[in-house]
Amino acid sequence: MRNSYWYLCFVLALLLVAPISGFSQTDDQQSSAVSDDGKTNDLPKVSPPNPGDKISKPIGMPNPIYARIKELRAKLQKLTRQRKFDQAEKLVDTIRTEMKKLDRKNYSNMFADLHRNEVVRLHSMQGEYMKAANAVRTAIEYNEIKSDVKLLLNTKEKVGLQKEWFYIRQQHEREITKLLENKQPVLKSKLAILNRLNSKIRLTDEQIKNLQTELKAVNEKLHKINKNIEEVNRKFMVKHDRFSKKDIVLNKEQQKKLLPLVRERYAVHFENYKLHKAIARHLSDISENSEITWKDLRGNFEQLARLQEEIWSLRKRLDFLAGKAPLTEEDYAAARAVRNQLEKLIDRAENFMEKVEDAFVDAKTFSKLTLQEKLEFVKLFRDVWSKDREFDNLKPSLEDLYKKIFDSPIIIVIDDPLPVPTPKPEPVEQISGEGYIILEGSSKGNICLLRFGDKVFYPVNLPARYQVNKLEVKFAGEVVTLIEPSTKSDNATTDKMIGEKWWLKYPRISFTYITAPQLPDEPYERDPGQLATPTEVIEENIDNQDKPANLMNSF
Repeated sequence: MRNSYWYLCFVLALLLVAPISGFSQTDDQQSSAVSDDGKTNDLPKVSPPNPGDKISKPIGMPNPIYARIKELRAKLQKLTRQRKFDQAEKLVDTIRTEMKKLDRKNYSNMFADLHRNEVVRLHSMQGEYMKAANAVRTAIEYNEIKSDVKLLLNTKEKVGLQKEWFYIRQQHEREITKLLENKQPVLKSKLAILNRLNSKIRLTDEQIKNLQTELKAVNEKLHKINKNIEEVNRKFMVKHDRFSKKDIVLNKEQQKKLLPLVRERYAVHFENYKLHKAIARHLSDISENSEITWKDLRGNFEQLARLQEEIWSLRKRLDFLAGKAPLTEEDYAAARAVRNQLEKLIDRAENFMEKVEDAFVDAKTFSKLTLQEKLEFVKLFRDVWSKDREFDNLKPSLEDLYKKIFDSPIIIVIDDPLPVPTPKPEPVEQISGEGYIILEGSSKGNICLLRFGDKVFYPVNLPARYQVNKLEVKFAGEVVTLIEPSTKSDNATTDKMIGEKWWLKYPRISFTYITAPQLPDEPYERDPGQLATPTEVIEENIDNQDKPANLMNSF
């Protein structure tokens, strides 16, 4: 009887515990069950989240695929922020390929989310608003959400705003350049007045007073032009703020059309800056030789000396960037920033020199310099003008630096490991196909080589613009000489030569044709006044009249 009692208690306990333990199953256990025959039967899934929600783990998606897509999208966002647009666009294709591994529902949701977010932002930051609008249309086609219509309308609106902003930029550049050009003859007349007077000798009080009178009439004209320039810039900044709030930027084609106008303004502005320097130089000579000073003369020249150091530093930065041309997207953006900073500093320096001029013209009386003050002023003047002379004598000129940096095409830098292309079948002495230009040597960029499959060649006639590391090229060429590396050679001279000139161990190739998808085959300046395409340069290096002159149609 007692045994029956305990048996009944045991059965009741099992019945009470069994339903509770069912709630302790994991999500994975709920999603599937194993039948008697060992096969897995899918259980009903919970309903998916609302389409278009921020990226989250979709229901039923395999973890590795989701993690891979999430990682790639994070990388895409980073590349876009860094303005590495070419790399970002390649990555978009990679993400699209990864998404094809998803089931249809998750594919539609995430494909639409990618386009309405990352793809729209990628094209918008480049000013490609029509492409951005098409990306929104793609999102609507695959999985429309409420905000898509508003996003599409805003993006399409930017197409018209961009055209308006481009027109405003063009008109502003032309208007400012015209005003700066009008300023030049007035500055030249001011300089002519000072040139007539020998500032290297001590001037009498009467000569200084007459000089002030003449310069005052010219200053009135300059002040009128300067006020016009200030007003034009003020109105432009009001418009700039309006378009900036709407995140309107110009696309590459518009920037390319605007660049000549910007460069023309830079050239006129720099010429005016040189005229102001010549005028200020005369006034510093008058101060030194006539032993006089006027309001803020010393302070303004000390400010000029400090600005010179900053201008010099920016000039060195431009020299460095020009040496790397053609530039990557990142370096090109840095060069534009340096150019803008340099123009602002030149503006400030010009303002200080105008203050020196105006203070001299408006001075009622002049203070006589003591011997100590004269020594200090002379040192200050000599430091400023000697530094300025060095800057003007730097080669290449600032204009040439701008041309080298901003006229060169932007190259694409691929962070991923360099793939080894599959070589095409090659003849015994002639080869053609796709390869990579690589840089090797004791210091980076020392020697250019051609990697073709698993082989390496030393080019004997590679043009300068193709001397870029990891540059993909299509080519045809002739193997000129084969020098195999010697391990047990009896010829000590050959071993020594290969040791000192290590690249001679590679077969040498003479190109008969070369082109690079990343570098458009456009004319560039080879010698002053002479233009040639890269293909023509190659052809001029080939001393073989029996071969066809143009192999451009081979690929």
